[in-house]
Amino acid sequence: LAKTSSRALVHIIISSIVRHSSIDYNNMKCFIALLFLSTVLVSVVQGKPNFIVMQPDDLRFFEEWTPPPHYPRRAQIETFPCATDNCLPNIESLRTNGLQMMEAYTASAKCGTSRFSTITGRYPSRSAYSRQINSERDIAQVTIPNTKLEDVNGLNDCSEDNLAALLQQNGYRTGVVGKWHLKRSTGNFDSEAFQDEIRACGFDFVASIYADNLDGNWHDGTFSHNMEYMTAKGIEFIQNDDDSEEPFFLYFNPTAPHSSGDVLEALTTFPCTNTPDGILMDEPIVDGMTKGTTCEKYRQTVIDRANGSTENNDLGAIWVDDAVGALIKALTDSNQLANTFFLFQMDHGQEAKGTLWEGGVRLAQFVHFPDNFPAGSQFHGMVSTVDIGPTILDYAGISESYPMDGKSWRLAVEDSTMASTWDNDRCLFFELGQDRAVRCGCYKYMNLEPGSDTFDRGNQRGLDVDANDRETLYNLCDEDENYELGSNKEATDVKGSEFAMLEELRSFYDCHLDRVKANQDPEYSDCGYSPTPALPTFSCFSGETEVEVKGKGSTKMSVLQLGDQVRVAGGSFESIYSFGHRQDSVVAEYLQLLPTKLELSNDHMIFIRGKGAIPGSMVEIGDILSNGDAISAISTVKRRGVYAPFTASGTLVVNGVEVSSFVSFQGSDSLMVGRWKTPLTWQWLARTFEAPHRVMCRHFVDYCVIESYTPVGISVWVANPLRLTQWLLEQHVMVLSLVLLPLTGALVIVSLLDTILSYPMLALLALTSTMVLLRRSSHHAKFGKL
Repeated sequence: LAKTSSRALVHIIISSIVRHSSIDYNNMKCFIALLFLSTVLVSVVQGKPNFIVMQPDDLRFFEEWTPPPHYPRRAQIETFPCATDNCLPNIESLRTNGLQMMEAYTASAKCGTSRFSTITGRYPSRSAYSRQINSERDIAQVTIPNTKLEDVNGLNDCSEDNLAALLQQNGYRTGVVGKWHLKRSTGNFDSEAFQDEIRACGFDFVASIYADNLDGNWHDGTFSHNMEYMTAKGIEFIQNDDDSEEPFFLYFNPTAPHSSGDVLEALTTFPCTNTPDGILMDEPIVDGMTKGTTCEKYRQTVIDRANGSTENNDLGAIWVDDAVGALIKALTDSNQLANTFFLFQMDHGQEAKGTLWEGGVRLAQFVHFPDNFPAGSQFHGMVSTVDIGPTILDYAGISESYPMDGKSWRLAVEDSTMASTWDNDRCLFFELGQDRAVRCGCYKYMNLEPGSDTFDRGNQRGLDVDANDRETLYNLCDEDENYELGSNKEATDVKGSEFAMLEELRSFYDCHLDRVKANQDPEYSDCGYSPTPALPTFSCFSGETEVEVKGKGSTKMSVLQLGDQVRVAGGSFESIYSFGHRQDSVVAEYLQLLPTKLELSNDHMIFIRGKGAIPGSMVEIGDILSNGDAISAISTVKRRGVYAPFTASGTLVVNGVEVSSFVSFQGSDSLMVGRWKTPLTWQWLARTFEAPHRVMCRHFVDYCVIESYTPVGISVWVANPLRLTQWLLEQHVMVLSLVLLPLTGALVIVSLLDTILSYPMLALLALTSTMVLLRRSSHHAKFGKL
């Protein structure tokens, strides 16, 4: 409806102009182009991606996927289970045709605790349920029974503080299929009531739910693993019979190949019609699995492809792979594959499951997203299950409405220069029982409770642990500081020779324990290194600067709101239609200009008499500001908060001085193409490039009533044009010129639309006058010929 209404509005304006000026519509080429551009602009808001997160239960880390080093003793070497070369083709398609995370981790190496970190973006010790149980402990006992997605004591993990609830609140259809493991279940299990509890956690669609492992007391024994039914329900959700155009989020959790239910027995003994939702009248028909055959015959093909193996891991992997293929086909058939972010991951490592060793916390993670990731992409930075929530929200253009421990890796993946900061300048924490570990760059610190699974199994399997010391330190990298995939570096404790590193990581460990302590208010500031974000260099104004707000008087930048009318250059008032950058908590560096105490970043532009709009880096002592003051001193200050309010004119009056809403990308007042300084000022270019955003926010206000920001505080409307501009400036002069000229021309037309919509009568008068002059000219020309 919004799309139709917006297009109709522009059409009405143009048609009205045509009727009043008696111009042939076919000759209105510029207006036809305008109509096309407006349609494209309105369509932009409908391009949000779909999301699928798939977490098979206890899937092995196959050698073909580059697993972590194995235990020195009794290593588990797992290769693809089929005799043919084309084994697990669908999972392989996600990996080879998408993005493979080479150093992906779970925050906790158990099924339920890993899933909590995935769906919330938080460490499992932060679970509200866990905080209640562990309120008397200095170190929380992180276990599956202690980690549930429930609202407890005013902390709303279920109803508000999870990925599904947040996506649902922002227009996404949300669904979950398969294993849950995040609610308490009892012997008197009521499937419908249990599903209703899950719906309360932000899911519109809940089906084929396995409350816990198949050997749990909730299970009545009438069904087992059932990938056909589970996949059928996933496809039902994707296809969406109500024809809604809302984007979707599907959390898809196969129970296979978990050994709590024997996979061979499930394939041969339990019919497809036996499901956790009851007994079906008919077998589920799934294209790529049971379609065109019977369930029994299809299941026999799973067994046949396992090359004689009856192992849960082998049969389960093939069965899960078929489910992946069926989901891909459903997405392809509904023309949604290219715009679907499909993340496939293990729930934890398998060889060292239930421990904090690399074989327990490292996992395989692949992201298939054709609109964004070229085939064969790899990312070598450290990522965690806690990063999934922030990353999905970043791609969805939705702000984090509750604090998360994870960070979006979107910018790091899209900017190759950022990858090293995610490897060398980042710390990840791992929790299980009362054991904790932290990896920062190459080094991994562990603090283990004697007798814990991590401690005992490490001792038994050849890793270096000390019965007299809880602390260990490992260097996981080779001589070139690359993560070591050969020999197991956890076989050598280096704390005796790396005392400074031991001290540093111990301090990060202590910091983490303090941040997540159950008996005090949660704290989410970083402990340890944090990857450097790509965009926050555009700091704009500090929160201490002031503007004049109509009806309110002088107001600090930090409390400005969308819609506030502020004084701009020339003395009039204009509404703030957007914050191109807004981040309340970050500390940034600013230039402070005396005597006005105006605080702006190096790249932000200010109007100087005789120079026009120039970036802060070009300002000099003695320059005359718009209010007549001469700059007497320039100093550097650090302030909390980053703000860039946008107005229609692209100007503001801040601390009594006229400034721009925009930044310069080149440290100059005008665009530089090679050594040539073009006549295109950055003030004009920035306002022109902002035209689509300005048109949508000023004239189709529903789109900007609530603004969404990336994790670094950039408006989602601004982030992509910002990246495009940065990319353009890195290209050869010829490429820059070829792209910039037509793009600028198109955006000038959009600016024209802004003018027409803002001043329709003036635009009509100008057009009518022009047409009258053209007619008179045409009449005189004809008369002259006669």
